[in-house]
Amino acid sequence: FFDAVGMGLAATPRLPVRELISQNLEEPNARHLMLLTVNNAALRLLFESGIVDHRRAEVLFGGTYPNDVSDVSVAMNLHRIKGFMQQPISLVMVHCDSLYESLYDLLNQHYMEHAG
Repeated sequence: FFDAVGMGLAATPRLPVRELISQNLEEPNARHLMLLTVNNAALRLLFESGIVDHRRAEVLFGGTYPNDVSDVSVAMNLHRIKGFMQQPISLVMVHCDSLYESLYDLLNQHYMEHAG
């Protein structure tokens, strides 16, 4: 892509991933960050590096059991997530695969502000 538009990839500055995540979380007008990783790789990074303060964060654990992926469970968790999004906290979701598809439109800012 970069070669096709006349920009060499080597000339493009690269910021560390931790810095990009921190900048996004600190920017009040930034889009909601959805960070997808494998095997909980980001969970430890977020908390131990201080990117996310455990006192101002919630961790939502999902699962693959039939009750965890039922329509009722998904709807309840989406309701919880909407509540978390109204608070000045970070929400970290772990093994919430059944929710991600429902969140794409929401996280792309296809939502309305209520009572605000």
